[in-house]
Amino acid sequence: DAVCDWTSFTGNQTHDGTILSSLIGYRRVRSFEDVTDVIQRRALRDTICLPRKAKFRSKLHLFSTKEAKECLANITLTLSGDSYTKQLFLGLLEILTGKTTNQEIHDARERN
Repeated sequence: DAVCDWTSFTGNQTHDGTILSSLIGYRRVRSFEDVTDVIQRRALRDTICLPRKAKFRSKLHLFSTKEAKECLANITLTLSGDSYTKQLFLGLLEILTGKTTNQEIHDARERN
């Protein structure tokens, strides 16, 4: 029942500022250019599944690097699993460091 529209928010498109503000979680964001966190900008640019129903959309939040660090402060996080878990770990690492890359891991090689 959580049908969504795959949406990207870029500098050359017009979107409702309240949607961007809701996703980011702070002040009125009028455009993609107002989003300053590199991780949030990347997520908005790369395309997200934006739920059609407001009750689901209101629960979606794109964490900034600062917010993610605050949420995980003094927490021990254990991830265990397969290659999907490895990708999850790398995504979390990108969020926490504020550094992104398009490089993927294949055949257990390390990513720079």
